[in-house]
Amino acid sequence: MSFYIGSVAFIGAVLWTVFSTKEIPPDEEELAAIRSRKFDWTLGLGEIVRLIGHLPKRMWELGLVQFFTWIGMFCLWVYFSPAIAGNVFHARGGTLEMEASGAWAGFCFAMYNAVCFLFSFVLIRVTKFTGPKLMHTLCLAVGAFGLLSIPLMTGKFGLLFSMTCIGIAWSSILSMPYAMLTPALPPDKFGVMMGIFNLFIVIPQVIASSLLGYVIELFFSGKPMNAMIIGGVCFAIASIINFVIVTYRRTAIDDTVSKFATH
Repeated sequence: MSFYIGSVAFIGAVLWTVFSTKEIPPDEEELAAIRSRKFDWTLGLGEIVRLIGHLPKRMWELGLVQFFTWIGMFCLWVYFSPAIAGNVFHARGGTLEMEASGAWAGFCFAMYNAVCFLFSFVLIRVTKFTGPKLMHTLCLAVGAFGLLSIPLMTGKFGLLFSMTCIGIAWSSILSMPYAMLTPALPPDKFGVMMGIFNLFIVIPQVIASSLLGYVIELFFSGKPMNAMIIGGVCFAIASIINFVIVTYRRTAIDDTVSKFATH
């Protein structure tokens, strides 16, 4: 039933957008510029490949932060449920304990998303004083603490503390990198460069899905709880990189653009 409910939610969101959003047609000047372009036989891929060699320095720096961040999130999403099934619920396949473990894992995921929603209101206000770089550094550190605390929890309610920490990090992950990146992008390439930036989300998850299982099996005795440690270490590395390497500096213009991007 959860898959049916999810599909209805997705389709409903798409239909609402299609029927409630009015398209703004291009004006005559924009139409003339479009008609004057030669047909691109690469369908846009050629431009993307050319731009990859000319990405702003800050995008590469934030891309490195994103790389470790999203490996950490992948560890949580894939391995949290089996990790707490063994360490907290001491469950075996097909038992009531295993069902209870899965249900509690779902509740924990709801918990960190709820914290993300609530903390986002705090994030907007506090970032005015700290700036997005320091805020993201601190939030990633809190998220690292949350992931690393999961193996220490012996009861299910203790996991809610871990999820609270992760929810704080998640709120920043969804906003602060874009707030730092936006002022560094050329306005005429904004859309395509934002699309390229999303590759720094996709690539680490592809790598993690391909290799993480083998790493845990070979070096960590196949115990899924060790993925929480790997994820926490990745978050900590991302926090350090963000603080040390990212060259974002606050300016009046950046603050205005960052506020828009954060919202």
